[in-house]
Amino acid sequence: MLKRFALPAAVLAAILGTAAPGATATTAPAPAAPAAVAAAPEVDPVIVVAGFGSPAIGAWPLAKRIGFATGAETYTSVGSRYSGLGSIVDGAKDLAVLVDNVLEETGASQVDLVGISMGGLTARQYIKFEGGDGKVDRIATVVTPNYGTNRASLAEYLDCVGIAPCKQMAIGSDFLKALNGDDDTYGSATYATFRTNWDEVVVPIDSVKLNSGATNVFYQDHCPFRFTEHLLAALDGAMADGVIDFLKGQEIKLNCWAF
Repeated sequence: MLKRFALPAAVLAAILGTAAPGATATTAPAPAAPAAVAAAPEVDPVIVVAGFGSPAIGAWPLAKRIGFATGAETYTSVGSRYSGLGSIVDGAKDLAVLVDNVLEETGASQVDLVGISMGGLTARQYIKFEGGDGKVDRIATVVTPNYGTNRASLAEYLDCVGIAPCKQMAIGSDFLKALNGDDDTYGSATYATFRTNWDEVVVPIDSVKLNSGATNVFYQDHCPFRFTEHLLAALDGAMADGVIDFLKGQEIKLNCWAF
């Protein structure tokens, strides 16, 4: 008599592709869903960089105006460390970290920068020396001493009391020579500057202007009878209106009735 050899149930199940009697069928786990990626915003996020001796909150009023008018996500930054009293070079390094964080958070490919006074130098230093080229679409500098101010030059005779930005903003400083070089609108960004005839800090006022293709806006060309000086420029409605036009890519027309 031939003996029958029964295959173990588990082996038979493996051959037939069925579950063994009494066994529970299992399925491969579903692949994990890909991590959510932030949708790119319709407008570039905007970072407003504060000026000399100012904490980041000094840029808050202008940032809020811009966000309300453009719908952009807005952020603020100090122009340099130690509440705006440290080196502009270090401030640009910190700005680089902030820009990368904003791009990751928002899903945007570029940001717009608005620099108030010294903050404009920080923004330009970031673009030229801290990897910002290609990450910035538009940059506006508001009453920024792009070519220095004689106020800082005078203070330099007193060694600027050891305050680094004072030396850096002196006319003809090594910092400004490196920043302006052969091209003071370095990189692919679009530049604009805003200056006012009543500026008592940036002297001469034409030190605000950039020469390599920037749009240089003179406040009194639009609002000849309206007063705004250096410290008020960041709070002035007409100045903000011009910056907003620029960020929107529109013709710059300051609204002299804006507050």
